[in-house]
Amino acid sequence: MYTIGDIPRKSALHFPDKEAVVFETTRLTYREFNRRINRLANGLARMGFKKGDRVTVLAENTHKYLEVYFAVAKIGMSVTPLNFRLSDDELIHIVNDSEASCFFAGDGYLEKAAGLGQEARLMHLTTRADLLLDERRFTEALDLLREAHRVAPKQVR
Repeated sequence: MYTIGDIPRKSALHFPDKEAVVFETTRLTYREFNRRINRLANGLARMGFKKGDRVTVLAENTHKYLEVYFAVAKIGMSVTPLNFRLSDDELIHIVNDSEASCFFAGDGYLEKAAGLGQEARLMHLTTRADLLLDERRFTEALDLLREAHRVAPKQVR
């Protein structure tokens, strides 16, 4: 049986050099996309996240959102997407109800997410320091996370 987390791997096997993702100036083949997802999934797993854990994402649709979505699916975590148009009270309710252990914040939502973190049960994704991922630092933080948690023999594929 295949899961959503298997889609990038299977696609990379069948169409390694075809374009998988196009977003603004970013273009990724299925092979590149799967590698980025694997590195993030392995980083999250090494940080202690595991099957059954929950993640919330407050971001607009970008290729980075897809990476988070597929990476957490590969290790059996679930994603609760947050609509950025909701009020703070509504977001706090959803985050608390989701029992998320990890919170990703995208472009322009760092301040909003930090404000929610004071009332909601959140664990910030960390690399070298507590860090919520905004667009300016999202790529840098993912790279730090990936570098800090390089491949090991037992890794997500």
